[in-house]
Amino acid sequence: MAAEEAAAAAARAEAEAEAQRLADEAAAEAAKPTPAFYINCGGDYYADEERVWEKDRNFSGGRAWAPSKSNGLTDLYYDLRYGDFTYSFDVKNGSYNVGLYFSENYWNRAGGRSFDVSINGATELSNFDVFSEAGGSFNPTARFFPVEVTDGVINIATHGN
Repeated sequence: MAAEEAAAAAARAEAEAEAQRLADEAAAEAAKPTPAFYINCGGDYYADEERVWEKDRNFSGGRAWAPSKSNGLTDLYYDLRYGDFTYSFDVKNGSYNVGLYFSENYWNRAGGRSFDVSINGATELSNFDVFSEAGGSFNPTARFFPVEVTDGVINIATHGN
């Protein structure tokens, strides 16, 4: 009888461990950021090996500009938007990972341009100098920010300093 009880207890423990493993996997899957979209800020549609970037949309303010294509950058980084501007995207509530991709395509020195970036009202970058952060002109760099959306909107705003 004791052997049967021990076997039953072992089976219960194994079943509980499996249930916990499945619950942990489900929680990890639910915690993954919601996939959304990619926007080519200031530019047109662009596709690379990993994703398709939509043309510039949902913005207010700023100006679009593209430098000479002889700078060695991929097409994604040729086009840009500068000045004070805001993007606003309607999304489902949930967790997002907002990625911002930069390249300084105009200034050839540190301090030529700095700006703040806020996402849903929270300042994420302050006095951000792309030239300094990327190590020079025409060098891509990126920053990523986890954002929890509870009102169905992601707002991204820049303000020059």
